[in-house]
Amino acid sequence: MNQHASLLLRSAPRALDRALVYSMKVETSFLRPSVDARVTHRAVIVVAGTTIVVLLALYWPTAYSIYAIWRRSDTFAHGFLIVPAVLWLLWRDRSRLRLIPVRPSFSILAAVAVAGFVWMAARLAAVSVASQFAFLLMLEFSVVTMLGLRMSRQMAFPLLFLLFAVPFGEFMMPWLIDRTSDATVALLKLSAVPVYREGNHLQLPSGPWSVVEACSGLRYLIASLVAGTLYAYLRYSSVMRRLVFIAAAIAVPLIANWLRAYGIVMLAHLTDNKLGTNIDHFIYGWVFFGIVMASLFYVGSLWQESAVGDSSHSDQLPSIAERTTRGPAVLVPAGLLCVAVAIVWPAILGFLKAPVHAAPARLAGLMPANGWTVNADEITSWRPRFGKASSMLSQQFTKEGRVVGLYVAYYRNQSEESKLVSTENVLVRNDDPIWKVTSRRDVHQAPDSLQVRDVRAAGRNQQLAIRQWYWVDGHYTGSPYLASMQILMAQLRKHGDDGAAIIIYTPMQEEQDVSSAKVLDAFASDMAGPLAELLTQAQSQ
Repeated sequence: MNQHASLLLRSAPRALDRALVYSMKVETSFLRPSVDARVTHRAVIVVAGTTIVVLLALYWPTAYSIYAIWRRSDTFAHGFLIVPAVLWLLWRDRSRLRLIPVRPSFSILAAVAVAGFVWMAARLAAVSVASQFAFLLMLEFSVVTMLGLRMSRQMAFPLLFLLFAVPFGEFMMPWLIDRTSDATVALLKLSAVPVYREGNHLQLPSGPWSVVEACSGLRYLIASLVAGTLYAYLRYSSVMRRLVFIAAAIAVPLIANWLRAYGIVMLAHLTDNKLGTNIDHFIYGWVFFGIVMASLFYVGSLWQESAVGDSSHSDQLPSIAERTTRGPAVLVPAGLLCVAVAIVWPAILGFLKAPVHAAPARLAGLMPANGWTVNADEITSWRPRFGKASSMLSQQFTKEGRVVGLYVAYYRNQSEESKLVSTENVLVRNDDPIWKVTSRRDVHQAPDSLQVRDVRAAGRNQQLAIRQWYWVDGHYTGSPYLASMQILMAQLRKHGDDGAAIIIYTPMQEEQDVSSAKVLDAFASDMAGPLAELLTQAQSQ
């Protein structure tokens, strides 16, 4: 008996070791995706990919508009890299994604519907950026619906990163140009360089300079934000460090662009314009930006943490029961429902967007009133830059020796190429060889105290006081955002999308800024009735 007990005690550790090894093998085999799981995830690729292709076909004009901007604009050329980066991020996490059960979340269909409605409203209002964001969100919510919330949480960053594909940020251009001008002037003065500023145009003893779109730093800002966001995700695990680095990726290119603009102007000034101009201007800019970004990433690497995919997540792996799925039997209905919800909005858009006025818009001449008479002589060579309008009207009027010019750009059946509210519709282009904007502000115009945009522009031996506002479906506004909303409401009421930009201007004499404002106020008040009648007649044609 004692011998048997002694033998049992000696063999127990070996038996225990064999049992532990066997249990570890069993557990490891459980953690591997089963054949059914691999089939399911293969079905995920097929069904989700097919659904995305169908949505791309349904919303092709919007998808193509994104690509068209990538192709023609250097500012948004980074868009070509976004989709490959998203696919790489998903491929990078494929081992963990395979272990997550696919359980469609049909409640997310409501988000698909909301994104579709926003897309339709943005298309009616001819707001390209909003329609592009809504389209991508519709794609992403469809993916969440098919794959479920649990897997979508693992894919959250790639899905959000896809939104960088939208060409977004041009609205910041005027603000960035103004800030670059402010910083350049301040640094030049600190360097004891005399400088005279009119708007975004600088005059130095060595020659004139203009801060145009290329000098705004928008390209640097967007490139830094995209690269910095991806770097923060890959190199940090804590939310706080990620947010701090992204904030640095926004602030650093702004400050660097100010220093770049100042450095180029100073380089040209000190070398009698032999360096820092023409092609040197852009070469020095991109080299400087490359050095700044390399420095930012180097400093960021000093505080990097474990990459997202490096740490073990075995405690978060699903059990065998959780990994058991029903394959394409659930995925196909989810994909079909996403397509069914998405197809509704182009159909409604086609109904609401149907042209109310098939005839082209035509503007008759504005009838003078209250002592104003038509002046046949041109006041100025300046013309607003409003492209592809359905109809345009340009007239000059005079009263008691005061002259006012009127310009109306009328839009009907608006589209991506021809619309009232657009960043390309401006009073003066920043690269205009003759005219330049010296000041901008909002003022309240008589008689209804309508807030309008007031601009001062200078050309060759002439200065102009200019005012601009919008008319949509019988309503006036000075805000482009409100004008877009009014276009949307007019189309929902089946009144069409007719809208017009109204611009009046008068020459400024020396030290007569206030009198110029009074002239424009008087014209707007005296001609309010005939102007409203002119636009109403054009809409009712």
